[in-house]
Amino acid sequence: MSLPIDGVRELALRPAGWLSGRGPHADTVLSGRVRLARNLARIPFPQAAGDQVRNEVLSTVKPAAMENDYFRGAAFFACQDLSPLGKQALVERRMASPDLAGMGPGSGVLIGSEQSLSLMINEEDHVRLQSMFSGLDLLEAFRVVDQIDDQLQEILDCAYSEEWGFLTACPTNVGTGLRASMLIHLPALVLTRQIDEALKAMVQVGMTVRGLYGESSEVAGHLFQISNRTSLGSTELEIIESVERAGRHLLESEVRARETLMEQAGRETEDKVWRALGILGSARVLNSEEFLNLSSAVRMGLSLGLIQSPGLGVLNELLVLTQPAHLQLYCDQAMEARERDIKRAEIVRERIKGWIT
Repeated sequence: MSLPIDGVRELALRPAGWLSGRGPHADTVLSGRVRLARNLARIPFPQAAGDQVRNEVLSTVKPAAMENDYFRGAAFFACQDLSPLGKQALVERRMASPDLAGMGPGSGVLIGSEQSLSLMINEEDHVRLQSMFSGLDLLEAFRVVDQIDDQLQEILDCAYSEEWGFLTACPTNVGTGLRASMLIHLPALVLTRQIDEALKAMVQVGMTVRGLYGESSEVAGHLFQISNRTSLGSTELEIIESVERAGRHLLESEVRARETLMEQAGRETEDKVWRALGILGSARVLNSEEFLNLSSAVRMGLSLGLIQSPGLGVLNELLVLTQPAHLQLYCDQAMEARERDIKRAEIVRERIKGWIT
């Protein structure tokens, strides 16, 4: 059965800039993201606003954002017009949050043509602007959102207090309204059982640790999302620097852990990598969790130089393409879990064919 057309399929089948596998430390840091939260002055926050008010916010924010050059050629998706599968795909692609996917009239997301930039309207706040780049490049991500934010504030009257800064629905975002985060791959720290200590150190320096899709999501495939816990009392650049510093500390710890693995269990580590690549290249049934775990080993093998292919871009693309909604959009048909597991294995085999020798 063909799926209903709501515009998401075309977007989901195009490559996203943040999946390129290029950028600083891209073998370990899949992406760096900077998000700004803003609200319009004297208007209830989205959760407390009725449909009429939310629609008025939408009709104010959307045209203001589309005047910006960064959103030239952007696509807009209204939550009330999206199918459940379309909403899920935008979450899998990290262009929309799970909270936005649950919203109705007056909510939507504007997505830039390169899919590295998005603006959510009437999620937790009236405006959630985010920029995402491959690798650890938070300064570049901030530069982009800062320019857009400056222009939006020339058009929009944002809720701001001289004492508290930008006012937001969640107290942790009050102040700059900025959340900087990175999606980082830490398999060696997990395998050497140092991960709990490493993450505890992150919490002690004011970081929050989450899973692949942010708040309330579970950690899978040894992928962790690290971000600042609060935005009050620090400048934007101080927040960026603190998150980058925490990320570099984790990177150094992960590198040392990988060196330990190779020194103490080099042959076993190499075997783990090649077994994972072999299974991905021959499996006929593959569920999401198994793919994430196997691809984690392959990603570590690339970083260690134990294998040369597939490239990081291929693994990053598969990370998204093998998710349930993307699989169904790719095949243009609704599928039960077992059907998806079979199709997932088929797509993975096809993408890494010829790289197993």
